[in-house]
Amino acid sequence: MDILFSLGGIQFHIYSVMGLIGVLFGGLWLLFICKKKKFSFADEIYVYTLMGLFALAGAKLLYLFVEARNIVRLLSERPQEWPGILSAYLKGGFVFYGGLFGGIAGILLSVKLFKLDGKEQLDLFAPVLVLIHGFMRIGCALVGCCYGKACEGPLSVHYSHSAYAPKDVGLIPIQHIECVFVFALFVVLAVLTLKAGCKGKLIHIYLLAYAPARFIFEFMRGDSARGSFLGLSTSQWIGIIVLVTEITLRIVRKGPRSVDKDGLRS
Repeated sequence: MDILFSLGGIQFHIYSVMGLIGVLFGGLWLLFICKKKKFSFADEIYVYTLMGLFALAGAKLLYLFVEARNIVRLLSERPQEWPGILSAYLKGGFVFYGGLFGGIAGILLSVKLFKLDGKEQLDLFAPVLVLIHGFMRIGCALVGCCYGKACEGPLSVHYSHSAYAPKDVGLIPIQHIECVFVFALFVVLAVLTLKAGCKGKLIHIYLLAYAPARFIFEFMRGDSARGSFLGLSTSQWIGIIVLVTEITLRIVRKGPRSVDKDGLRS
């Protein structure tokens, strides 16, 4: 069961609670770095709120997009049950990349609304996004969603009461592997945040580091609810687009080097 506890008739699911813990720790990091960088924490809370709302919306919208074919099929097979079908899909399921890009969109909207420095804000919130990401993956590991392929061995994980993973089958601990990677990435970004000379680079470091890692992780995943096209999952295609975009931006921004009068490139 993925229900952690109930309070006043409201059920708190493990995944949601881990997300809230991630938001809390993200807020604590934001408070710390605002004091270090002399930013107004009260002002940044507005950015944080918009980022969070857009992240939730983006994660849900991409999930609905990935599941659109199944939703249409179920509605056509059981049209009389449409309220329950839609309710089930609206209540559960999020896709990470939708949340990431939704969060970035929320930050950029805040930049426009509050007339802030875009690069500065993306740098400030890149480690926050990574931190929340890590705690959400802990939630995945606890409830058994986003599970790995079958693999018996000393490091395999077994789920007995998961609503998502196969019962009592050894699985690659892919959620745990991704957790380690993501929290290590947070440490790197946190260190870089405290250093000078990294303005405008942190969000790109996050994307460039995570996209190829996620591409590899996807080959170890055993769940099928991820969308697929030409043998690659939705996240793998998004990762390819992210890498191509980031590399193209690097090339365009670097531009052709000048040539001096002797024909040598400077």
